[in-house]
Amino acid sequence: MSQESRRCSRCGETKPLGEFYKDRSRPDGHMYDCKACRKVRYAEHRDERAAYDKEYSQTERGKEATREASYKYRQSKRGKETYRRYWQTAKCRAAARRASRKRRARMAGAEMGPVSEQAVYKRDGHECVYCGSVEDLVLDHVVPLVQGGEHCEDNLVVACRSCNASKGGKLLSEWEGPK
Repeated sequence: MSQESRRCSRCGETKPLGEFYKDRSRPDGHMYDCKACRKVRYAEHRDERAAYDKEYSQTERGKEATREASYKYRQSKRGKETYRRYWQTAKCRAAARRASRKRRARMAGAEMGPVSEQAVYKRDGHECVYCGSVEDLVLDHVVPLVQGGEHCEDNLVVACRSCNASKGGKLLSEWEGPK
């Protein structure tokens, strides 16, 4: 048997080293069983492993290990770069805005209906309903959540950030309008 091949400990066939997964802890740097046998073994024990993993993740030790691994990754150079790139994406910022609005609605005890932000923008012509601006647009609750308004399409309008900030938690009758 040459240095470029080895015998699989499971099937007993002699195969080239390329047919074995690498393992630096082994003397010759490769696993003892071939890739084909590994795949069969993996498939046979997949359900058992999944059940064990699920059970382990529910234990305090498993939760702590997960938290610790997550923390170590976030502190690593690669983890910091990954998180930085993720938080800069528009998709992430939009999801954060949606989550914030939902949380505020829940905290105010507001009813939460299905909301399609794109439908609200389309309905209002992609411009502020208060001043007509087309820059820096956000969604505004006509009847604010803190005043008992609902989080639904009927209570949402498109507003520029300036009008939305100056209106704040006031009703339209209390607000002096855009300046």
